[in-house]
Amino acid sequence: MNTMRRFLGAQGGALAAVLLVLAAGTAMAQTDKTLTTTVSPPGSGTVTGGGTYPHNTVVTVQATANPGYVFDSWSGDLTGNTNPTTVRVNANKAVTANFVQTPGSVTVTITPSGAVDAGAQWQLDGGALQNSGATLTDVSAGPHVVSFTDAAGWATPLPLNITVDGGANTAVSGAYYEYAEADCRAVGACNRAWETAGPAGWYFQTAVSKDGWNALQSGAVGAGESSAVRTAITGPVDVTFWWKVSTGAVSATVNGAPAASISGDVDWVQQTLSLPEGLNEIAWAYTGAGAGWLDTFHVVESNAPTGSIEIAGGAAATGSSLVSLGLTWDDGDGAGVARMRFSNNGATWSAWENPAQVKLWALSSGDGVKVVRAQFLDKAGNVSAVYTDTIVKDTTPPTGTIVINGGAVTAPNPDALLTLTWDDAGGSGVTRMRFSNDGATWSAWEPVVPDRGWTLIPGSGYRTVRVQFLDRLGNVSDRFSDYIRLDPLP
Repeated sequence: MNTMRRFLGAQGGALAAVLLVLAAGTAMAQTDKTLTTTVSPPGSGTVTGGGTYPHNTVVTVQATANPGYVFDSWSGDLTGNTNPTTVRVNANKAVTANFVQTPGSVTVTITPSGAVDAGAQWQLDGGALQNSGATLTDVSAGPHVVSFTDAAGWATPLPLNITVDGGANTAVSGAYYEYAEADCRAVGACNRAWETAGPAGWYFQTAVSKDGWNALQSGAVGAGESSAVRTAITGPVDVTFWWKVSTGAVSATVNGAPAASISGDVDWVQQTLSLPEGLNEIAWAYTGAGAGWLDTFHVVESNAPTGSIEIAGGAAATGSSLVSLGLTWDDGDGAGVARMRFSNNGATWSAWENPAQVKLWALSSGDGVKVVRAQFLDKAGNVSAVYTDTIVKDTTPPTGTIVINGGAVTAPNPDALLTLTWDDAGGSGVTRMRFSNDGATWSAWEPVVPDRGWTLIPGSGYRTVRVQFLDRLGNVSDRFSDYIRLDPLP
């Protein structure tokens, strides 16, 4: 017994020390523990249960979604999607409640009804086409793009960037604008149709231009709006134009596909586009708070223009040296006619001048058949063939003769027979004649005939008969006369 006490006495101190250490470790393991709770994404909801608890406490956690969100799952030191649920806090732990946004919906209205009738539709993020007023459900919350289809005769709205809120409907509208005629003179290309559309279309103005004359300018637009202008041309062919922009952007498309653009503040710059085979639509659209300009549209081609000329409305003859020329020209789907010129002899030509439908022109001197020639020049430098028209110039009065009774010296009574001749020397031709016994009183104008009965002034003595001739252009001849002695029988 004493021996054991001596043994314990020797080992007891060490054993006591071990027991104290074990007791201290047990006390340390049982200190309070922290449960940290968070939500994802921030602002999507709340979660209860976070805090500091005695070691090994079982804590209930519960996630509550904010409007537009639903609870999805737990992550961190807790998994699954049971809600509410429990977690044993036997160590410091972190738990995250994950939420997802509830789906929303999108409704798009297209205006005006004419665009809807023309086939305008919309789509969300490039998906299926929808009619005006349709609502898409189960749309994920967040950013999306609403785009619109082309409708014949209407300018298509720009795509809309929208944000869909979870559990809510997002309603937007797209406004189409009907195309109307634009002034072709502003771009110098009136051999093709130009159309404009938008809240304010492109218009003719002279304050800003490349050619020093005029140009098309975009209309004022608001945020998300555009001002558009378009034309069509048959390819394959290259076209050039000059454009300019201030505080905004101008984009060019070919058959709806982007082709070129300028933005910011860009002074006049020339642009060339290569168009494929077939009919092509070129459209320009301005967006921004400033303006865009378009000028000097040219087609690069080698086909000569055609035309026609008509003198004095197609008259056969004229009595004037100054005549009116009626002109037409056609450059097809080419560059467009830019100039015309004229000649009386085919060797000496007038200066090139702007084309016009009517031109006053001086015929060459002298009477006779006159030929006037015309040529047309297009913007690509191609010169047409020579087109001609003819007219008889007649400014000289006709001539003629008169013979009484076959040239007899005397006449037994006043009834006489007049023999007549006339000549207009290649002019417009004699059409009328008139007579007088005294040179003051004349008969009415009448058709020309070679023999005409006439009554002399009764009595006896010499009698003179006078005649005048009139041609188709109103030229009146001198007076031609003959005389005879009236010697009545006893």
